[in-house]
Amino acid sequence: MTSLAAWVARARDEIEKRGILLMADATHPSLTLLIAGEPIKGSWWGHRDGKMIFNVGSELGEDLGVLCVPLVAGKLSFVDRRLFPALLAVATEAAEWQRTGLSPEAKALLKALRKEGEARAVPETKAAVKELETRLLALSRSEHTETGAHQKVLTAWTVVAAERGIDLSDLPDAEAARATLEAASPAGARMPWHKRRGRA
Repeated sequence: MTSLAAWVARARDEIEKRGILLMADATHPSLTLLIAGEPIKGSWWGHRDGKMIFNVGSELGEDLGVLCVPLVAGKLSFVDRRLFPALLAVATEAAEWQRTGLSPEAKALLKALRKEGEARAVPETKAAVKELETRLLALSRSEHTETGAHQKVLTAWTVVAAERGIDLSDLPDAEAARATLEAASPAGARMPWHKRRGRA
């Protein structure tokens, strides 16, 4: 049986090679395909390799050389370090697709996040957290609370950049950055900026 450390190493190699690896997908390169060795019908949670998939994904989420964001087709995607400048250029652009239609609750949460650097989700902010995640306005991760439940924690991109040694004043042009991320994604995949372009 392959160990957790071995699967993490294999997944890390895939992310480094591809630039972007989806968490779960039945056809495109993904962590679920890598570990299960086959497409998983329905939720991967109930699959025989579900626990390993979860554990490897959790390890990658703690890796400073990887960022996990809902990038490709709205699905969680592991992004390699070499693409951090491109991802941050897009995430911090404050483009129209990120701002248009943002709810008052999401705006308030974003303002607090920028001031404090981190914000913990509560039931009242669940929808607002989702808005910020899908528009790449913050990095989110899931943490275990003392009760054993999962809680989303949002981190400002300024904090993420500082943790990973990225100079936000020296990022690529946002248009070029989007092209870079699209080139590393499966051909024709929908990206967050595609989703809202027609609604803006």
